[in-house]
Amino acid sequence: MKIALLHYSYPPIIGGVETVLEHHASRLADRGHEVRILCASGECNQSKATLVCIPEMGANHPLTKAAQQEILTGEAGCQFIALRDRLKAQLIEHLQGIELVFVHNLLTMPFNLACTEALRQIAAESGQTRFVSWVHDLAAINPDYAIPNRSPWNLLRQRLPHFEYVAVSELRRGQFAKLTRAEGTLDGECQVIPNGISALDFLNLTPSVAQFASRHKILERESVLLCPARLLKRKNLELALQIIAGLKTLSPAPASCACLITGASDPHNSESIAYANALRKKVVELNLEDEVFFVSDFFAVTNPDLVSLYEVSDAVMYPSLQEGFGIPLLEAAVHRLPIFCSAIEPLKEMALSNAILLDPAAPASDLAVTVKKVIKATSTSRKDVLNRFSWEAIFANQIEPLLRETKRK
Repeated sequence: MKIALLHYSYPPIIGGVETVLEHHASRLADRGHEVRILCASGECNQSKATLVCIPEMGANHPLTKAAQQEILTGEAGCQFIALRDRLKAQLIEHLQGIELVFVHNLLTMPFNLACTEALRQIAAESGQTRFVSWVHDLAAINPDYAIPNRSPWNLLRQRLPHFEYVAVSELRRGQFAKLTRAEGTLDGECQVIPNGISALDFLNLTPSVAQFASRHKILERESVLLCPARLLKRKNLELALQIIAGLKTLSPAPASCACLITGASDPHNSESIAYANALRKKVVELNLEDEVFFVSDFFAVTNPDLVSLYEVSDAVMYPSLQEGFGIPLLEAAVHRLPIFCSAIEPLKEMALSNAILLDPAAPASDLAVTVKKVIKATSTSRKDVLNRFSWEAIFANQIEPLLRETKRK
């Protein structure tokens, strides 16, 4: 599909709407759509999208300032009309062949009314092109803006024909309905599609971990256990595998949990190699190929990578049978993660509040219930954000269905 995104500006200009546009553009392009961005200023680093700068769309262009001043002091005159017609001609040229137009804030903010009027006319005269007004802000209900009660300012108070409407929150949807006196209309006439977040962008991960987490959808999983341990028999990692098997039974959805084992086998230690082979065989026996990852199979884990692995995990699993100390408990505490560890003397001696002591002889199914309960209590906020507000979820559940809709009469 050929899709156009319109706003006053685009990154690297900093702003919330600009950030949303950038995510929309990149994800639409990644899904195979032909994306064109029309704005007054910006730079596009997305190779699959095209940015077209129309300087007159901006609030600071001399022609825009003159037109805005004209309608502030009186009716629309030659300055306003000339800019409207100029913008209309340019927009029509660059919207040729476009099937769907997302207009962000240009119909609800007062920075370029000539552009607003040009878009109103273009939508009224278009054939099969769909126009969707994305409502982030409403100047007409914001006391920070003094919007005159006359034409063309009243465009900001109207539900314009030939446009579909999307609001970024229930608050904005309700405000828009009240403003346009459309409380009785169908909810579908102004649906809510929230803004989102790309969690990987905010976790400051190393490139290796970011790529690994994205490829295997680590952040989307309900329970991610990190085992920061070398592949030695005394580390008792088979218990971690059994607990992951129990978690998989408790949440049978595909890829619902993960176990990230950081250590590699020691090529100079035959016992380490044998233990690693036994663990890999156990993974296959338990049908955990999609849940258990020997991270060193994907990249050599450096200390910065280890820090990043803590960031993408929900808890640390440390079922060791012998330890002289237990540094991972300290690392988990710094990352504010719960840690499930064996009730052995040095680990009990540390008496850390984030440590949940496990009996290695207890049934793994019972331990899995404990692990699931703790993770649910401690990682609810992040999981809730990822389930509801990740761009991946928003596109899959709301934007893709919007794209499949037909033009509304």
